[in-house]
Amino acid sequence: MAAAMVSSAFAMSTATAFATAPTLPTAKAQLENSTVYMAKGGNTTVNVTKAATSNLFKELDANSTAANLNIKSVTTTDGTVLDTSDITAIGDTNATATADNTVVKVDNAKGNISFTEQKAGTQQVTVSGLQCTAGGKTYNLVPITFDIDLVDTAKDDGGYISTVWSSAKTDANIGNTVDSINVGGNAYLYSETVAADDSKDAFATPAYISAVDKTASSDTAVLTVDTNKATGVAVGSATASYLYNNKNKGVKETKTSPELSVTTAPVITTYDNVSAIKASTTTKGSYEVTYGSNKKPVTMTNDQLAKVTLKLAGTTSIPAGATIGTLDINGNSVTIDGATVKKVTDTKAGSKAEVTVNNTLVGTTKHDAAVSTKVDSIDTKGAVNIGNENDVATTTVGSVKTTASASTVDVSANKDKAAIRTKVNSITANNIEINSAKASIGVITKASTDSQGTLQMNNSSSTEDIILPAVDGYNLTVNGNTTVASIADCPSASIASGKTLTVSGKATFTGNVITTGTTGDDNTGTTGDDKTGTLAIAPNSLTILGNGSDAFTLKVNDVKNGDTAFMTKDNAKAIAYTNDGNDKENENQTAYANIVTPGYTAEQKAGSKNAVVRDVTVGSLTDATQGSKLNSNGTYDVEIVSGETKQLAVNPYPASSFGDNFYINWSYTDGKNADFKLGTVGASGLTNTITGTYDKNNTATSKTQKVTAQLYKMDETTGNAEPVKGKSVTYNVTVTDKKSVATTDFTLTADKNVIKPSESMTLTAAPNGSSPLTDVTAKSSNDFVATVPTSATDNALKVTATGKTGTAVITVTATLPDGSKVSHVYTVSVTNTPVVAIVNGKIVGPTDIVKVTQSTAQHVTFIAADGKKFTDFKYTAGNDKVMQTRAYPSKGYTLWDGMSGDYGMYMNGGVKDGVGDKTGVYVNGQLAFTVQVTDRPFQCDTTQTVDLKKGNTYCFKITPKTTVDNFTFNTARDAALTTCGLQKNADGSYLCKVHGTQTGSYGVYITLNGQQYKVFAVNVK
Repeated sequence: MAAAMVSSAFAMSTATAFATAPTLPTAKAQLENSTVYMAKGGNTTVNVTKAATSNLFKELDANSTAANLNIKSVTTTDGTVLDTSDITAIGDTNATATADNTVVKVDNAKGNISFTEQKAGTQQVTVSGLQCTAGGKTYNLVPITFDIDLVDTAKDDGGYISTVWSSAKTDANIGNTVDSINVGGNAYLYSETVAADDSKDAFATPAYISAVDKTASSDTAVLTVDTNKATGVAVGSATASYLYNNKNKGVKETKTSPELSVTTAPVITTYDNVSAIKASTTTKGSYEVTYGSNKKPVTMTNDQLAKVTLKLAGTTSIPAGATIGTLDINGNSVTIDGATVKKVTDTKAGSKAEVTVNNTLVGTTKHDAAVSTKVDSIDTKGAVNIGNENDVATTTVGSVKTTASASTVDVSANKDKAAIRTKVNSITANNIEINSAKASIGVITKASTDSQGTLQMNNSSSTEDIILPAVDGYNLTVNGNTTVASIADCPSASIASGKTLTVSGKATFTGNVITTGTTGDDNTGTTGDDKTGTLAIAPNSLTILGNGSDAFTLKVNDVKNGDTAFMTKDNAKAIAYTNDGNDKENENQTAYANIVTPGYTAEQKAGSKNAVVRDVTVGSLTDATQGSKLNSNGTYDVEIVSGETKQLAVNPYPASSFGDNFYINWSYTDGKNADFKLGTVGASGLTNTITGTYDKNNTATSKTQKVTAQLYKMDETTGNAEPVKGKSVTYNVTVTDKKSVATTDFTLTADKNVIKPSESMTLTAAPNGSSPLTDVTAKSSNDFVATVPTSATDNALKVTATGKTGTAVITVTATLPDGSKVSHVYTVSVTNTPVVAIVNGKIVGPTDIVKVTQSTAQHVTFIAADGKKFTDFKYTAGNDKVMQTRAYPSKGYTLWDGMSGDYGMYMNGGVKDGVGDKTGVYVNGQLAFTVQVTDRPFQCDTTQTVDLKKGNTYCFKITPKTTVDNFTFNTARDAALTTCGLQKNADGSYLCKVHGTQTGSYGVYITLNGQQYKVFAVNVK
């Protein structure tokens, strides 16, 4: 039976019954057979009883039958393929099945799945909720689709299904079907039929009837056939025909087999003393292997090489393009570059030979550009090096194990090209070194549990974090920004100055966490001045030794007063608290004086294990400039075009706003470049502007200006301002030459998003081309609120508030080089309660348009622009038919508290011609920014509220506009409006059904590729 790969991934789910555990990774299963059978009139119902290992979905083996859907492999999201040797369990405890119930009726009652006959034919069934344990990990399988063929044996050719070749002389089954044999080998021809159901608890096991009547080969030079026995004569392919006895019709019908390939096969399965492996100079695609004491050469194809073991006699080059089954390096170091090897092993006692796997040859003259490097498993005692900074294609390795305690697994990747990465499914080693953020690693495990491991992360040239799975029992050296799933029993951790170790889950350190590269006298990191190695983690997730020797910066994500910053193994003997970075009294005074918590203090009372957060304030700044890019030295690159005015913006951290005693100092760093100009030098707010001029004749000065935003705090006692020790933000602003294009328009940029009644702001008009603007004039719509001069100076206009609150629309008109005039407007908000809006980590202003997908919600944070507290806060939308305001539902976020607040913007679906609609977002009448509705990645045939009579069913259609990885749908209350059917159509669309059970109004939602959308509402009457 022909194998079929099931790639369709969709499932029906509700808000409760079909939820998938969010912590498990997903994988796709590939089936050997995608059809199971029932004989009409036999056992009319098949009951699939759920068990630890399913009796419907099984691993493929030699005894497998078509009564099961045999899983031959699973593919993980990173492309790793795990075959039946890796699969240890198929879990179906939470499995459910759906179908259109035309051929068989599907029932998920009583925790099992039953299939009851309806009428003869073929019906598609989808099973969701399956899990698979493979390669030591458990995966949620994407929904599997298969067919049930209800065969009427009285009519359908006596139950004939297909013709198959089998390796079995007798007892053929789906587990021993073949599509090729060797020269001199045999295969056996069978008719696959459905005679009757085996039992009420399993699908029919097809009967295999030997094909013995008038059998004949289509090419006797390749294949001969004697009754049902075929023999390979020469390399090639052929089919066989025979007469099938259709007893129902009383006739014999001619059937033709699938094509059977005949290949040559090596007699030897293990080649000892291999001294050379070279590409054949006479036969393309073949390789010459020199082996044995007499240096005998043999020529083999990749198909043949893939079935043998090569045991090396010395240092041997592996030719690019070769595919080798097992490579026994036998104490000899080896490099695999551009080749495929299923297994690398080392049988020599005491060997510490190295294995290197990379991909530096692809695309060179040394071999075909289509060839890449892949090794399924490595099990040795020596060092293993995977990937190279000069790789020109992705290097893929399945599992790596090195058992010698001193051996290291080193993982690197291409340093320049984002698409070229290194993938390793699992590493078992005591010493591991990761040298690239583009190295993807699935599992990390120590080779021996009785010794400590070392795990070092080096990533100095990349702005990406190294991403690692859970680590347990390793000493950590963090020389590059790293994100780890979780950390357990860590004996020690050293974090390089300025680098960050981020932990997604929980972390337990049994030894100290220190910063390396300190400037203290002892240079140990325990008492030096440098404590900028940062550990970032959620509240209530960190356990440290707490002996007073830790020295690092602790960033508690979304920190709030009352959170537990960290815990210790033992109760504190005396009160201790961390240093917020500016507390001189605590320096070297308590056990946690060298744990810096910028912007807050964590205090542990005597007798307690918990260090609790208090006094959250502002300790540092984060970047909020649109279009900025973080570089490897921790500063941000910003590009501007000559003559352009660019807004720079920062955010306070951890508090989302700062009070009267804080301000931001903007300054030129490393000297002032005459080609650049800051809008404000010195004390200012969260935003500033910079302009640059590109002079191609000036080769003496750089085209880059560094600008630093530093947080300052006023000492309430002395009145002096001092810089806060937390992180500042530095920008590398580079000016580029304006392209020699015609000026057809201009843009307006403001140095402030909003002003108070006593303040002013500057508007700058910048041409979009290389030609200058002329006659730039301006007019205010409301001189009682803000005035503006009638003409600009160097395209700049000073807008001055008159002392009253309100809005004034400034209309700026400029003359273009062709003599035409263009006008733009800027709405100036004058208010006593100025706010700044932050969306996706970036500050947005009145001229910005934030695009949000229809039927989704977007988070927005508002903070007091001048750091002064106010209580009257009114958040509105200009048109609530386009956007609705709401509180942001996530845990830890609060509404306006006088200084800041978190809110949501819900983009209404179902609005006629809603896509593309815009509306302003306002706070106390101030235009903060504009929001625009963008299209959803699907089309729904229902866009209005549906009235549904109780007891009736409504069907709607979803047509995706993008590739679908997963699809579900649910209602706001499944007990009242129940999901009752899902069907995927041949064109990729979905038919979804809901059934009205209780009166009321309920939302209907779909989830496409992980993003939920509300599509419409149903009124059940």
